[in-house]
Amino acid sequence: MFRSYYQYIPEGKEYPVLCRRLSRPDGFATAILNYMWSFHKEEILLDWNKIAEQYGYVHIGTCRISPDHKFLAYTLDISGNESFALQVKDLESGHIIPGLEVEGVVSLAWAGDSSFLLYTVCDETQRPYKVFSMELGSTLVDNLLFTEKDMSCCVDITSTKDGKFITINSNSRTSSEEGLCC
Repeated sequence: MFRSYYQYIPEGKEYPVLCRRLSRPDGFATAILNYMWSFHKEEILLDWNKIAEQYGYVHIGTCRISPDHKFLAYTLDISGNESFALQVKDLESGHIIPGLEVEGVVSLAWAGDSSFLLYTVCDETQRPYKVFSMELGSTLVDNLLFTEKDMSCCVDITSTKDGKFITINSNSRTSSEEGLCC
């Protein structure tokens, strides 16, 4: 089964909508089955407009779908001060997972098995400097993985193209370092 993810701005609205469609591989018989079983039905994962109606303002910073397609992690600014809070949505139930909200989050990356979410947080000057890992379904405190002590450097995280590793990147204007994690 294939999943197509996309976003668009609905007519007459100000903000985008993040969606997905499920489909099976191409072929005439498959096309008929897809039509009959509504595999091409659009599923709205995140509607910025509804959030803006609730809070008056919204800016979504980063969105990441888990590799198993069951969770959506995203950062949300509802104040306009560019301070983003992490939220994780269970895509099967459609609900935000309570207790996972973290303030000051900049970048996100999922572990390949979708059990851990890594994220960076900012200091008081809005410099991303710490990397944490969060285990979904656990009540344990998030695990601090890395702290950048050099005030001239910022930290971000990314997944490798094959999704097997997450890199922790420390960058300044004149240098950069990269390390593998998970």
